[in-house]
Amino acid sequence: TRETIALGDDPVFGLGINNKTRTLYGTQTRDGSLAVIDLATGKQVSKLARGEKAHVREVAVDEANDRAYVTVLGMRDKPSAVWIVDGAKKEIVDSIDDLAGGIAGISLDARNNRLFLSALQANEVVVVDLATKKVTNRFPSGGEGSINLVYDASGDQVFVANQGSGEVTVLDAKDGKLIKTLATGAGALSLAIDPERSLLYVANRQAGFTSLIDTKTLEPVANVVTGSMPQTVAVDAATGNA
Repeated sequence: TRETIALGDDPVFGLGINNKTRTLYGTQTRDGSLAVIDLATGKQVSKLARGEKAHVREVAVDEANDRAYVTVLGMRDKPSAVWIVDGAKKEIVDSIDDLAGGIAGISLDARNNRLFLSALQANEVVVVDLATKKVTNRFPSGGEGSINLVYDASGDQVFVANQGSGEVTVLDAKDGKLIKTLATGAGALSLAIDPERSLLYVANRQAGFTSLIDTKTLEPVANVVTGSMPQTVAVDAATGNA
C-alpha cells in the first residue's frame, strides 16, 4: 500500500479517473453522493449530491471535455438518471432523467458523443445522445440481469455482462443485433477492455474467476482464478496488467 485516501464513514462503490486532471471520482452509494478527490494531494475536495439518497453506482469519465457521467439506479417504479459533472467546476451541471429499466452500468463512446447504459431490470441496452441528452435507441441485451457493459470502438460493438445468466453478450452498437453469446461464469459482473491487446476481461463474482476473451475473434482465451469473489477490473494499457 503506497497511500490511503480517507473518506470518513462513507465508503465508495464505483470509481472513475481523469488522468489528465488527476481527479478521482467515487460513488458513495450509501450516502447518495459523489466524492471528488484530487490525486495530487490525496484529499477529497468536493462531495456532490442531487436529491435524497440517490443510488449512485458507476462513473464514466470524458477526459477530453473534463466531464464525468454517473449512473443513479432506480428500480421498480422509480426512474433512473445520469448525473453530468463538470470537472473544472466540480459541480453537477445537468442530468439525464426519467430513464426506465433500472440503469446500472455505463460506457462512453467519446468519438460519437454518446452513452451506452445497461438496464438491469429491463435487460436492455439504452443509447443516449449527449448533444441532445435524449435516448436514441433501446434494444434487448440478450441475457438476464444485465448489470454492466463496455463499448468497444474497434469493432463498434457492445459487450454486456449478464449477472443472472452468467454470460457476456456481444451486440452490434448500430442496431443492437446479437452477434454472439459467451458463457463466462456465474455472476458475470464487470468488464474492461485492453484495446492494445484486443482482450476483454470479465469478472465472474460467484464463479470466483476472471475470463479473458479475444475481442476480434470473440473466442475465450483463459479463465484466471483471481480470488473468492472478483468484482471489478481495471486495465493498464501500457503494461497489459489488469
